[in-house]
Amino acid sequence: MTDYIVFARKYRPQTLTDLMGQDVLAAALNKAIAQNQLSHAILLHGIRGVGKTTTARIIAKGLNCEKGPTADPCGICPSCEAIQNERHLDVIEMDAASHTSVDDIREIIETAKYKAVQGRFKVYIIDEVHMLSKSAFNALLKTLEEPPPFVKFIFATTEIQKVPETILSRCMRFDLRRMDLGTIITRLKMICATESVTLEEEAAALIARAADGSMRDALSLLDQACALSKDKTITTLCVRHMLGMSSRETLFELIESIFKGQIDDIFHKTDAMFQSGIDPLLLSKDLLDGLYWLIAFKSKPQLKNDTTLPESERILTQTLADQLNRVGLLQVWQVLSKQYELIFKAPNPEQALQVVLLQLTHLAKMPPIPDFLEKGMIYPENNAPTKEMSGLEKKINTLRAEALSPQISSIQEEGVNAEPQPQDEFSTFDAFLNFIKDNREPVLYTHMMSDVGIESYGQGYVHFTRKSQAPQTLVTQLKTFLQKHGQASWDIQDLGLDDSAISQQDQKRLDRKKLQEEVLSHISVKEVVEAFPGASITFDDVT
Repeated sequence: MTDYIVFARKYRPQTLTDLMGQDVLAAALNKAIAQNQLSHAILLHGIRGVGKTTTARIIAKGLNCEKGPTADPCGICPSCEAIQNERHLDVIEMDAASHTSVDDIREIIETAKYKAVQGRFKVYIIDEVHMLSKSAFNALLKTLEEPPPFVKFIFATTEIQKVPETILSRCMRFDLRRMDLGTIITRLKMICATESVTLEEEAAALIARAADGSMRDALSLLDQACALSKDKTITTLCVRHMLGMSSRETLFELIESIFKGQIDDIFHKTDAMFQSGIDPLLLSKDLLDGLYWLIAFKSKPQLKNDTTLPESERILTQTLADQLNRVGLLQVWQVLSKQYELIFKAPNPEQALQVVLLQLTHLAKMPPIPDFLEKGMIYPENNAPTKEMSGLEKKINTLRAEALSPQISSIQEEGVNAEPQPQDEFSTFDAFLNFIKDNREPVLYTHMMSDVGIESYGQGYVHFTRKSQAPQTLVTQLKTFLQKHGQASWDIQDLGLDDSAISQQDQKRLDRKKLQEEVLSHISVKEVVEAFPGASITFDDVT
């Protein structure tokens, strides 16, 4: 009996052309190999299952193929077959997670001195390279900078921020993209057609979403679904049971109950879900995913015509999205995402989730926070306005609201008043600061907010002067942060010390002072002061 080969191995891409979802990477490698400009050290970065090791093996085949060096290895020559079967003498793969020591690297350094035996190049593929010890990295530096001409190093990592700058600076770096839903669904359908398996549209979408951008995870789930299916037909119901997911209809009914404040329905629906075996943590993730798609449909109307989503799901999502308020959806998503850790750590996650959902019913019924400021609903002494506010009164009330309710200001900053900010577009320095803040880097955020003066800023560059309280390593800290979040190409320059520089926080104080002066000079305020001799007006110090 022939041993079964899992889909992830059976359908592993063998050429750059087969590498789905990585067009930029394929084009760059094609050009580099064709023009003999391939670096002696290459670093491949991306989440699990997007093709890092596969790409490394394709490069190794191209370098040693009898046709080559070529970007399109034949796959049938002895060298290509040996690499595909992992028995090529000159292509050495090492897992850094289990070979972390300096002795393992010294062994590589020693063998790298000798010429290739079976192929044209010696290729060292080191997976999860960030797991190497500091001493192992240091031992590798000299050889990595000046290797023999017949040696190539290919590193793969999921955590680029843990790789030392000294290593990064010696490598040609490629970032492999997270697979989008359309790419994964296309691949799943192609494999099922080859295997004579029927795959329902919604089932394919469910597997693609559960894979979370990883092609390998998607193929592993497809393997599992094939094993559970009957008559070579993978149904939506089969996939939902396999993943322990609730149906989209049931999920949206629960979200609708939250927004309508139907407490009895929430208890009834969640109890039924828990009894059917649905995990409360998975239900929390499903709710966040459902809220995300509702927000997306409210923000991007063109999604209703997106053919990568099943038609039934598009209609269902659009119907509910039309009934709900986008600001309310944003607030509910934000609170539920922050309470996820509470549910995870609770002694009884089922009860914890139900309590959180009850909290959301009250939040969903609250008017949007901008309405508080617009309608004058926050007053220092009286909660109900007695007359229409003037423009000046609105300004005063806004200042008072910031002073009395920092949490409201925080919620506004985090997405209630603003559109979601794409991570690859920072049109203003405020947007850049919010990106640092949203990714939970409070120390870096404080320095960039309070301790630097921006000399020039634009998409892809920031040049600043530094106050004496700012660390000298601020440029390195900022570059490391940006690399971690896929923004490695930014031009960051420290133009030197300048304690007279006006920081973003200084500018906000100046703006607030100017507004206060406008308030004090307003005729209505002057009349009040004149009516009460000896009276003075003070403002809360809001930093």
